[in-house]
Amino acid sequence: MTALKVTGVDKTPMMAHVYGNLSVKYAEYSIAIGAAVADTIDFIRIPANVRILDFYETHNGGNTAATTANFGLAAVTGGPTTQVDADYFLAAADLNAAGRNRWGNTAVYPIVTDGEYYLRAVLAAADTTGAAMVVGVKLEYEFVGNL
Repeated sequence: MTALKVTGVDKTPMMAHVYGNLSVKYAEYSIAIGAAVADTIDFIRIPANVRILDFYETHNGGNTAATTANFGLAAVTGGPTTQVDADYFLAAADLNAAGRNRWGNTAVYPIVTDGEYYLRAVLAAADTTGAAMVVGVKLEYEFVGNL
């Protein structure tokens, strides 16, 4: 039998605080009637040196058009661009009826950010109609500092 260990398993302390070590950021935006294809919404400015763990998106379904959105990572002015990915979390998420989506891009691996990025949505497929629509995003992450 071979005993395998993660590098530093005996020396790397666990963050153990009374409130835990998982960080969560929630943000929401009310999209007005007539928001157009290719409009962008920056929900969260993600700091450097965080490990992205999970993502959720919710929408109240006020929209009556076949609007979709990509949810991903966008560059902050003056910041790095190496991890920019327009659909890092979700590609063509359906926003025309109430619902929610969890991180759906199974082709990507959780990353540690190398700088600041925006969690950005880019509207697609159709302009919004019907009524204003509230879209919320929740990002779960762990601050890891300088690895």
